[in-house]
Amino acid sequence: MAFSRSIPGSPVAQINITPLIDVMLVLLIIFIVAAPMVARPLAASLPQPVDTREDRKPTTLEVGITGEGSYRLGERALDDAALWLRIEAAVASDPRSLLVVRAQPDADYQRLATLLSEAQRRGIDNISVAQP
Repeated sequence: MAFSRSIPGSPVAQINITPLIDVMLVLLIIFIVAAPMVARPLAASLPQPVDTREDRKPTTLEVGITGEGSYRLGERALDDAALWLRIEAAVASDPRSLLVVRAQPDADYQRLATLLSEAQRRGIDNISVAQP
């Protein structure tokens, strides 16, 4: 078999792997330095389980709005200040209190809007509007 001889001074068609080895060594050093940082534990506070064994129902306040514009808590007629005090007392005793509003069809809409905004401002998050 005959091999051709290269001509002196002509470029050699071989892969130069020196730059490839240099890049691989630099990457190896970077990974060696970075590995302990990645393996370091993180300080994380995990959520704790909530005790769901407490099955007590939230306090329910049933407020009615009559056609004349007065508020009724249960069967008692209350003025605005007394109603707000009752709502605040209910929220203080049970933050999960539920307000059920029953407005008569001829009730003033502004009284309903006032009741809803005041209840929310005073801490009631659970509000239900029901038919009388």
